[in-house]
Amino acid sequence: MSYSISKTFRHRAFCFFGLLSLATTPLFAQKSDTVAIRTSVNQRGLVIGLNAGLNQLYGDLSSANVRPTVGLLIAYPLGHVVSLNLLGDLGTLSAQQASFYNSIAKVWYAQAAFGGSVNLTNLFRSKSQRTTSSAQNSLSVYLAAGLISFNATAYSLTTDQVQRYTNGAGSHRTKSDNITAVGSAGVTTTHEIVIPIGLRYNRQLSKAVTLYGDLRYNFFSTDKLDATVDNDNTTLSTPNGGYIYGKLNDNNSRDSWASLSVGLAYQVGRNRRQ
Repeated sequence: MSYSISKTFRHRAFCFFGLLSLATTPLFAQKSDTVAIRTSVNQRGLVIGLNAGLNQLYGDLSSANVRPTVGLLIAYPLGHVVSLNLLGDLGTLSAQQASFYNSIAKVWYAQAAFGGSVNLTNLFRSKSQRTTSSAQNSLSVYLAAGLISFNATAYSLTTDQVQRYTNGAGSHRTKSDNITAVGSAGVTTTHEIVIPIGLRYNRQLSKAVTLYGDLRYNFFSTDKLDATVDNDNTTLSTPNGGYIYGKLNDNNSRDSWASLSVGLAYQVGRNRRQ
């Protein structure tokens, strides 16, 4: 995939300002005179969170359009440092390019991934600091693996006609070789592997409630996410064009998407020791 300067700039700027917004918030030990919280959010107990924010799609269509996304976080702390994470996401993605493809992609997706997180702040805190009122802010890094289910369609920027799509009358599920068709044709969604990696800032509001900010980048095993592949601007109106099905060239670049969101988490079944 040929990344234009404008695309690379937007990509880096999105991640930079997200990181900056997290980094400028107090992350390490701070004493509070207003809230005496003596139990850490990382004590044992299931954590359930809901978040909402904005995302950007990075693919062959070089101008990413910001779209809304919502997410679910389910975490189980194994201690003060390491947690198991289940991540869920639902939303739409969009990107466009006028010069070569003359296309705008519109994508619906649902995503789920399982992995783990490391609380970087608690990693460097003493045991006494983790259970006092100073332990209200923390920064975690996480890594997960899962599946994304999506349906992508590319439309003409000038006529709004469908140019390419990932799912139609001829699309099938495939075996592990990603070539051999399985089952009936006409599946409505495509499934691909996704690897989310991100940073999560946590601000404990009470013994059970936490405000969190999440900055994430999602790596994919596909070039289909924007219904557009490398250097190919064929459409449904050209011979053998427009159908983004099955196995693509191994040399194709991979699409990705990033998000910045804010949410609230509630800890259930937590240790009641004060």
